[in-house]
Order: sequence, then structure tokens, then C-alpha cells
Amino acid sequence: MGRHIKATKRTGAAASLVTLAALAVGPLCPLASAQTPGPTSRAGELFDEAKTMMDKGNFAEACPKLAESESLDPQVGTMLNLALCYEALGKTASGCSMWRDAEAAAARKLQSDREQLARERAAKVCSRAPQIAVDVAPQSGRDRVEVAINDVLVPRERWGTSQPLDPGEYELRASGAGLRPWSSKVVVDEQHPAVVVVPVLAEAPDASTGPATPAPDRRGQHLKTAAWVTGAAGLAVVAVGAAFGVSAIVNNVAANGSHNCVRDICNAAGESDRQRVIEDANVADVMLAVGVGGVATGVALWLLGSHAPRPSSGVYVQPAVAERSWSLSVGRVW
Repeated sequence: MGRHIKATKRTGAAASLVTLAALAVGPLCPLASAQTPGPTSRAGELFDEAKTMMDKGNFAEACPKLAESESLDPQVGTMLNLALCYEALGKTASGCSMWRDAEAAAARKLQSDREQLARERAAKVCSRAPQIAVDVAPQSGRDRVEVAINDVLVPRERWGTSQPLDPGEYELRASGAGLRPWSSKVVVDEQHPAVVVVPVLAEAPDASTGPATPAPDRRGQHLKTAAWVTGAAGLAVVAVGAAFGVSAIVNNVAANGSHNCVRDICNAAGESDRQRVIEDANVADVMLAVGVGGVATGVALWLLGSHAPRPSSGVYVQPAVAERSWSLSVGRVW
């Protein structure tokens, strides 16, 4: 029992495609008589369903059924109809490829009429199929680059060579070991053949070395050094203040022992000695305050250096010295 297409009124390209479909499955393709239970039986059912859809102009649903039928049971008639279906959907590149496959299959089976039909249609359709040429710019890492169109790898030997693609938008990706990946959207149609050159891919950071090790926080060491300097300076100032204090005591005793002063009443020489005592005492007070403040600051810096804060925090130490007093402010800023 052969397969036949019911004649329907069609115009333009659709009518010619149906006519070609009838030729493709006429007496040259007795598929039904060749069907056997199993995958080939399912292939025949899919073929019949697809042919019915094509008669109604529903090529979008017919093409997947024909493709599945062809994968289950490759037949020249199925290839011819699938090529016609692709052509009707505007998928000229897919139609071109399928016409050529059908031509080769028909030649192997000595079906000269179908071979000629496929050859003629391939010549027309392939000339209309949009082309895309993908190449990679000269670069040091070119031997590592891999190029893919919609995740389909483009063989290296095809770089720079035009190849047919169905009209539409594609994603072009390039990547490689140790290189930063690159991608771009490419629109391909019959009016604008695409030529795309992948740019130079930058070297990526070496992942094998792991994340960069942050520089050690040396603030603890710096704080301890500052502690030594500040503490030593404070001790030196304390020593100077103590010397002025001793001088004040000695001068006070000398003034009282010289009888230049009797209690709070002094002659000119006594007034001079008493003034020197007061000056030495004032200097001693200030020097001792500053020196003790320096020593305390040094101790605080040492303690902070022993417990250095995290790099994200900050520490401040601010001494304040008045004439007869001192203070030390220590804090941390987050």
C-alpha cells in the first residue's frame, strides 16, 4: 500500500513544496509496505502524521515528527520531505544540509530520480542559505582557544571558512585554558552574511595559585617599636624632671640656710633663690607629668602591639598633657 497526498488548492511556494512532497513519496517510496513492528512501525506513523500536517501547511509541527521518523528509520523519502519542511520554515541551512544528505542516500540506493531531485533542490536552496565565517584574531594563546556557536563546537579547520546557518540569532562563545571567556550575540540572515572575528582573549588569573595571600599585618610590630621609643623618651623626661625637682629642693634648703629668708620674708638674695626654687619646681612638675605620660603611653602601645587588631580596624592612642596633669586616650575605630 503506497502513500499518496490528497490534492489541495495552494498557491506560491507552499503549493510547489506540496507538489515536491508528492513526488518524494509517490511510487518511488513505498514506505508502508516496508514497515515492520518496532521502531520502523513508529517511524511510519510519524511520517504519516507529518505528511498530514504538511498538507495543512503546519510545517512547524511536521518537521520534528519527520526528524524523529528519520532517526528511527532512515529513508530517502523521509529525508526529502524533511528537507522540504525545513525549506518551508525558512530554515534554508538545515534544508540545504538535508537535501545533500538525501542526494547521497539516493545515490547509494541507486534511486536516480530522487538523486536528481535532491541535487537540483540543493543547488537552489544552498545558494540562498545565509553564511557565517568565524575566525580568531592572531594571539599568543590562539592554540588554546575553542569557539562554539550555540554550544556547538566549531572545528578549528573550519575557522575562517563560511558555513551555512539558518536565519536567526546565535550566541558565539570563545574560551580556553588560562584565558578569560568571551561571548557575543550574532544575527544571521539572508541579506547580511556574518563575518565574526574573535578578539584577543586576555590571560586569566592563575587559579592553581589560589587566592592572593594578603600581606601580613605589621601594625603590631610598629606599635611595639613606638612603645619602646615613647617609653624610653618618657623615662628620659622623668629623669630630667627629677633632676629639676632635686635642684629645687637643694636651692630651697640653701635659701633657708643662708638666712636670706626668715619664713616668708626674704632679702634680695633670698628672693632670687626663692624664685629659682619656684621655677625649678614648676619645670620638675611639667617634666614629670610629661615623662610619666610617655611611659604610660609606651605601656599602652606595647599592650596594643601584643594584641594587634584586624586589618579592617584602626587603633588610636592620643596623650594629652597639661601644665600639672596628663591624660591618655586609647580607642579603636571599626
